[in-house]
Amino acid sequence: MKVVYPICCGADVHKAFLVGTIISTTDGVQPHYQKKRFSTYNGDLHRFADWLHSSGCLDVWMESTGKYWVPVFNILEARSVSTEAFDPEHCVSLLKRSLKQKADSVLESIEGCSITPEQKFRMRVVRAHLDYIEQSIAQIDTEIDAMVALAVTACAFKIRAGLVLVRQTVMTCSFLSR
Repeated sequence: MKVVYPICCGADVHKAFLVGTIISTTDGVQPHYQKKRFSTYNGDLHRFADWLHSSGCLDVWMESTGKYWVPVFNILEARSVSTEAFDPEHCVSLLKRSLKQKADSVLESIEGCSITPEQKFRMRVVRAHLDYIEQSIAQIDTEIDAMVALAVTACAFKIRAGLVLVRQTVMTCSFLSR
């Protein structure tokens, strides 16, 4: 495989912090990883840019699912760091579409050719694997949605229990003050 970027960085940006991982392949074939955590305050974002420059890294990719990547993007662009933001859901859909297109193009290219039953069987197995991958991704999406819903429900119950406790405490205090 051809190395396109000998040194690049992937950044996972959250509300209060970001984690940057620089991957360099300048020492040969085996990649070298450097990982650091920074807060999302301006001073630390400038330290992040300084760390990138000191490592010789001028290419950064980061996830763009929320709004927290915007200040990071602005500071890095101002500091002459090439920055790309991507949506992972969009990448997954592109991957699925690409896999299907490749499988379909292979099937179309062999339509007029004489292929053995074993080759036809292998093509069906590959198609089944692609379908399985697509179903697995859909199942993972469903499980993540269920976990988020469960967490939200648990938080709602805790808040309600806390409010009931506060109400009982207020009622007890008002009763005792009479």
